[in-house]
Amino acid sequence: LRYGEIFNIVFGFMTKLSITEVRVLDSQVCRDHCSGNCGTENDGCIDCYECFEYSKVREFNLRPPVVGVTITYCTIPGVVAMVMLLLATVSFDGLSATPEWVAIQTYFILNFPGLTYQFLNGALIGNSIGLLIAPFLFAGIFGLFLKLMYHSVGSRGPNVSGLMAAFAFSLLPISIAYNYAHFISLLMIQGQQLIPLISDPLGVDWDLFGTATYQVNFGIIRPQLLWIFAILIIIIGHISAVYLSHIKALELYRNSSIALKSQFPMLVLMVFYTMVSLWIVSRPITE
Repeated sequence: LRYGEIFNIVFGFMTKLSITEVRVLDSQVCRDHCSGNCGTENDGCIDCYECFEYSKVREFNLRPPVVGVTITYCTIPGVVAMVMLLLATVSFDGLSATPEWVAIQTYFILNFPGLTYQFLNGALIGNSIGLLIAPFLFAGIFGLFLKLMYHSVGSRGPNVSGLMAAFAFSLLPISIAYNYAHFISLLMIQGQQLIPLISDPLGVDWDLFGTATYQVNFGIIRPQLLWIFAILIIIIGHISAVYLSHIKALELYRNSSIALKSQFPMLVLMVFYTMVSLWIVSRPITE
């Protein structure tokens, strides 16, 4: 589950932003039962349910939002790749619903006119190529800016691969915030279909709570409010990412001036990512 089950891994990433944590204070239990990098040497295991199950010295705590990311270090290359995949697929999902991507799809449809099958057509070819390229594009851009970070501090600290392991999770708040911003309209509109389903969950013409005939209200929220929410949530995600990146830099370099200098490339990258996210959210949905 820790290494191979996709939903467990992705939701595990998201829990690093949560305001709750489970903590095991028995270091012996952590050494005997922990199969992952779930905490620090001094504090024991954090957010590890394996150790939490076996230990009798355990706590359930509240913590400020997003600080759970600060205790995380991607020691496994596959975890870094998974973070890049998560960022890329979420962004590509939004991009694929824009008029600009429809133009790209049209190009492939016109160049493959003979392919009109359900599972083999021009639009599918264009989407598949875009989905395959997106993670490599994200990883390449991320690696480029980390290389700039590495040289900006005079090659101090970890190399580029080490920096990628250290800073990969700092981009998570932007990704999650963009996810909220992009899908809030879907939740508000399509989510209303849960109301009639509550009364007739099996589709057998029940009306348990008198809501079986409820019709979706498309005017439940104004577009202006959706846009304001999208802007605010993405800006909050960006600020959180900058904060986490700076905390990680202070841990790595142990010098405030060097840490600050190292963060200029990351700041440019995060601002760029935020601008792209806002642009995608601003485009009309054509799906």
